[in-house]
Amino acid sequence: MHKIIPLHSLVIAVGPNNETRENLIREVFPEHEIISAPSMCERLVGHQRMTALGGHLFAEMRRFAELKLKLGSRVIFDAPNLKKSDRLALAKMGERFGVPVFYLICDPTGAPSFAIDAFEATQADLRKGDGVAEIIDTRIDTFVPILPRPSLEQIFSRWSGITVIGDVHGKMQGLLAALSWARRRNHYIVFLGDVIDYGRDTLAVADEVYRVVTRGEGEIILGNHERKIMRWIEQRDSGVVRIRIGEGNRVTIQALQELGAIARSQWEGRFRGLVMLSEPIRRIGNVVFSHAAVHPDYWKGQTGVEIERWATLGNYIQDEKGNPQPSTEWVDAIPEGMVSFVGHQCVGDHPISIKGRRGGQAVFLDTGSGKGGNLSSADLKLTEDGAMRVINYNRH
Repeated sequence: MHKIIPLHSLVIAVGPNNETRENLIREVFPEHEIISAPSMCERLVGHQRMTALGGHLFAEMRRFAELKLKLGSRVIFDAPNLKKSDRLALAKMGERFGVPVFYLICDPTGAPSFAIDAFEATQADLRKGDGVAEIIDTRIDTFVPILPRPSLEQIFSRWSGITVIGDVHGKMQGLLAALSWARRRNHYIVFLGDVIDYGRDTLAVADEVYRVVTRGEGEIILGNHERKIMRWIEQRDSGVVRIRIGEGNRVTIQALQELGAIARSQWEGRFRGLVMLSEPIRRIGNVVFSHAAVHPDYWKGQTGVEIERWATLGNYIQDEKGNPQPSTEWVDAIPEGMVSFVGHQCVGDHPISIKGRRGGQAVFLDTGSGKGGNLSSADLKLTEDGAMRVINYNRH
């Protein structure tokens, strides 16, 4: 049976043959996702002799797993000799964060007979079900761990094109229509950020985008509204909220405050995961995606805080009265043959395209979704010269 392991999830590896189990998870999952007793022991005391650490080792592994889940990471917990109570506590922790939990049963062949006997007892207990975790038996099931941000080649080996979706701003009806359009065409999906705030469906929209991203159907660019709500959550948890809350932010904050404590904690866990899986700027082939603007230094191969700030917040100049106004001067720096997709600034009822002085092109996709307008998207196809081209725009 084919199963998918999302980007934000908890996998508990079980199996008495250490070599088989360890080789499997290291072949399949990135090293930074794996938490194992030997590596944690080495980190704590400089060697892998675990006898003296006792329960301290598991407590530290569990604390580290909790932090990684909170930060939106997938966790592969490699501790095959967990007591039932510890295993259930770990699975419940995943449930608390609202992430899928899996028991990954690895082939025991080659392990000592006494270890296999213990494994069979554990396996029988797992198959009774605990109401939290799903079983993946590597001897029977095939599984795919989703990897973030595929390359141009990987995208077009699996999908027929790319659908770029502008600022959703909490409008579920438009989002579902755009997703249906993309899926019917077997398109990879790129969200340009600002999926939350303003619209009454703001929490549900964030959850739907989270499902798309963590299951490998697409990715999200960091928007200023995601950034703002994430900062509000962090400051609220610290006891002092200093940031300025806007009209759109208040819709999401009020919706959160109306949730029960458990549901609110789970939503915030998923949202934190979504934010951590986002990037301020992303290039796929000849197309660059950002939420608001592309700093001219980006085209020179530079990176840094200012480039990320422009990508998320945009570039502003002062008008004759000294008031900040969004600027499109950055478009002039886009090289010929390159296309930049942005949202952030509502441009009216339809997307607009601007050609810059160097011959590059910027496409503005925010058409007021969640604020009385429509949600817009663009479809990209790979042409014979190896570049992506816009083949059509849609309103949802």
